[in-house]
Amino acid sequence: MENKKYVIGADIGGTTVKLGLFEEDGTLLEKWEIPTVIEGDGTAVLHDIAAEIQKCREKHNIPADGILGVGAGIPGPVTADGVVHRCVNLGWGVFDVRTALEETVGLPVVVVNDANAAAMGEAWKGGGRGSENVVFITLGTGVG
Repeated sequence: MENKKYVIGADIGGTTVKLGLFEEDGTLLEKWEIPTVIEGDGTAVLHDIAAEIQKCREKHNIPADGILGVGAGIPGPVTADGVVHRCVNLGWGVFDVRTALEETVGLPVVVVNDANAAAMGEAWKGGGRGSENVVFITLGTGVG
């Protein structure tokens, strides 16, 4: 998979973190999940994500500069600069997820609310493609 550029998607939920390896155009190449570890301050999950990204790079022979960045969906309100304001499922209060994840994975990171990320994905590549408006409701460990 050399010379191509990829992105990683991470849906950080209260029970599992769902991860995906994507081509730049949004084509899903692989998906997998790991348990969400929330003990302590809940930041162990960020280190788990970094380890999974490294495993993915090794598995697919992706060079260090082959991943453009990480998009992370968070189950809570997120500001434009990637700060979550209370994430009950993960034990986070006000937490700068974007900066913490960038420092952990060593890649650019975009952080948004998980339900908004799902809606954007459906509008771009899924059932909402071509629609002017899309409504999306998530049901999991929480409701979004």
